[in-house]
Amino acid sequence: MRTCWMLCLLLISSASWSQSSDTLTLRSEVSAVTVFLQGAQITRQARASLAKGTNYLVLPTLSPFLDPQSIQVKADGDITILSVNHQIDFLQKPEKSRLEKRIETVQDSLDYQKAMLAVVEEEEQVLKENRSIGGSQTGYTLPDLKAISAYYADRLKAIKIEALAIQKATKDYQQTLTQLRRQLKELNSNQTRNASNIIVTVSSERPQSLPLEVSYLAGNAGWYPTYDLRVKDVENPIALTYKANVHQNTGENWNKVKLTFSNANPNQNNVLPALNTYYLGFDRRISIPATYQNMPPANPNIRQVSGQVVSTEGETLPGTNVLVKGTSVGTVTDVNGKYALSIPMGATTLVFSTIGYLSQELPVSSAVMNVALEADVRSLQEVVVTGYGAERRNRRKATEDNIVPATPMINQTTVSFAVTIPYSIPSDGENYVVGLAAYDVPADYEYQSIPKLDQDAFLVASITGWDEYNLLEGEANLFFEGTYVGKSLLDVRYAEDTLHLSLGKDKNVSVKREKIKDYNRKPFIGANRISKLEDHSA
Repeated sequence: MRTCWMLCLLLISSASWSQSSDTLTLRSEVSAVTVFLQGAQITRQARASLAKGTNYLVLPTLSPFLDPQSIQVKADGDITILSVNHQIDFLQKPEKSRLEKRIETVQDSLDYQKAMLAVVEEEEQVLKENRSIGGSQTGYTLPDLKAISAYYADRLKAIKIEALAIQKATKDYQQTLTQLRRQLKELNSNQTRNASNIIVTVSSERPQSLPLEVSYLAGNAGWYPTYDLRVKDVENPIALTYKANVHQNTGENWNKVKLTFSNANPNQNNVLPALNTYYLGFDRRISIPATYQNMPPANPNIRQVSGQVVSTEGETLPGTNVLVKGTSVGTVTDVNGKYALSIPMGATTLVFSTIGYLSQELPVSSAVMNVALEADVRSLQEVVVTGYGAERRNRRKATEDNIVPATPMINQTTVSFAVTIPYSIPSDGENYVVGLAAYDVPADYEYQSIPKLDQDAFLVASITGWDEYNLLEGEANLFFEGTYVGKSLLDVRYAEDTLHLSLGKDKNVSVKREKIKDYNRKPFIGANRISKLEDHSA
């Protein structure tokens, strides 16, 4: 019986070892990324050395925001892919970061300064309580009194100076602590949740080594277009710079990858809608989603929105993405959490999102919309910072000198831009500006004005053949005669053969609206009276 038990144990151990020996952990690299308006498709390359029979291939430490339904595996060779599975790696035990350690060090220094300030204030109080010497019965001579007075003045002065120094150091430590805590929330390149693993089960007829390609859709990434429009004068074409504003917080750094920007939306519903029968009746009740029941209705007449984005604790949130839902129009908040955004026709909802906070969708109900985002408690609990950047990186700005060559591709239902050189985007949630193309666009210029609404003259450029530039709706920075004159909205959704683009107000052209009375004639005989009034605008 004992021999049988030992034999069974040996067989079980051998089976376990056989299975573990067939499990191969692959090292993969991100080779290509297609960034959608929301989300990104990441393609990885790996090489697998297979044994004859069934092999279990593991691709570890992938994006925690991976969509399991989107996983695709391709392999060239004499193999059969038996299954593709996705799992969350809960066995990771991240180490404490240098940033967290520095926060602890600064907090200890701050506590020490506060303790020292309390000691100095106590000494000052004791000194004040014992400064009274008394009258002539104390036995002190005049030189003694002068010496005591000098000691009191010198010591009080030293205490005051020491207290000021401690207060300054306390303030500096407090500011550093605030910045470090903000950095802890914002630095996504150094933030990871529990990573994803992909397990691929393959059957091989023989031992072989072959390349493996795995692609999947990851969240927390996106892009939107913006433009720079430079007009030298009305005799020259428009210099148009096409820019992509891209951000990603996937948990994977994109290092020298083949980058493509697409206006497709992989999350949209692709099912053809069915037209149901409409019945006439008096029940006009409309079901309003619970999310919008306590919100003011959207105002379709608002064309410009500005405001500030803060946390529920009142902390400003720079780098927050503000997008117009259903369009590619967007912007990011500045260092003070402030933003300004043009609203296209028909758009009624703004989407606010940033690292570590719950996204909010709000109807455009006012020209000023201040928003408070609630912290994503689950995200902050799972986030682990593994590094620290000494100072916040400046967002890269695209200029005419750093245009990255990109090839536009017209698909059946989408437009995409393939960057022709390898590009790197770290996983830090920052907004990076990639200049895709620069065009000299021929245009016809004219002044237009609507004096009843605005007595300024607007310079309008009419562009024919605009569709050959593959433009998407987005905000445009206007430069006229070398001077920045503000922003405009390039909205191509409803444009036909000619795109009309407002280039701003020209203060050199004045418009005045007045009524001109041509004549008023009343005959001497009869009751007929002829009056003519015309409204001329000059």
